[in-house]
Amino acid sequence: MRGDRAVHSNHSAYVPMVPHGIYPCLDDDSWVAIACRDDRDWAALAGVIDEPWATDTTLASVAARRAEEDEVDAAIAAWTATRQRDDIVAAVRAAGVPVAAVLRPPERCDDESLAATGLWPTVAHTKHGAVRVDGLPVHLSSTDWQVRRGGPTLGEDNERVLTEVLGLTSAEVGRLAAEGVI
Repeated sequence: MRGDRAVHSNHSAYVPMVPHGIYPCLDDDSWVAIACRDDRDWAALAGVIDEPWATDTTLASVAARRAEEDEVDAAIAAWTATRQRDDIVAAVRAAGVPVAAVLRPPERCDDESLAATGLWPTVAHTKHGAVRVDGLPVHLSSTDWQVRRGGPTLGEDNERVLTEVLGLTSAEVGRLAAEGVI
C-alpha cells in the first residue's frame, strides 16, 4: 500500500515520476512507455498532448500529478489509444521526454541492433526443424549460457532420463515400454 492506495504496477513508487507507465496505442497489442522525470518533462509532454486537461496548471507539479495519478494515467491512456505508437514516440521524443515503443516479439527478434547479443539463437528441434528460441539477456565471461537444442518432444528423452538419471537398465526400460508404462 502507498498511503491509502494499493500499489499499482503501472506507477513508479521510487523517485516519484508522474506519468511513468505503459500506455495502449491505436493498433492491437501496441504500447508505448512514457516517463516524466520532472516538471519540465511534464510541461513538454503536455505541449505534445495539447489538450485542456494536460495543460491545466493544477497538474504542473509532480506532487499534484501524483495526487491524481490514476486520473492522469487514464487520460494519457485515452490520448495514446487514438494514435499510432511510432507517431507518439517520434513526437514525445522530439519534445525531449523519455519515451519508447514497447516492442512485440517479432520486432525484438528481428532488430538488427540486438542480433549481436545472440539473445534469440536458432536451434534444431526434432519435430519443427530450425526454430528461434529465447536466450538469456546476460553474458558471463567464464560461464556463458548456451542453448544446444530445442526442447524435447513428448517422451523423446525417456531413455536418457530413465537410464542416466534414474539408473534403470536398458532391459528395464524395454520392459516398461512393452507393458505400456512409458
